[in-house]
Amino acid sequence: MVVNCRIKVITWFAPVMGVNFSNKGVVQNPPAESNLISYTITTDNENIFINL
Repeated sequence: MVVNCRIKVITWFAPVMGVNFSNKGVVQNPPAESNLISYTITTDNENIFINL
């Protein structure tokens, strides 16, 4: 069975550092000095692949 799921993320919050990131991983406020790293993700009927 395949279940389709859509998640809308507006921001990511890192509570230990107190940093907000946009849904694209861009720093929204300090103390982070760089954006989050993004990876290409692909899927088939049974797996999720993260291309490092």
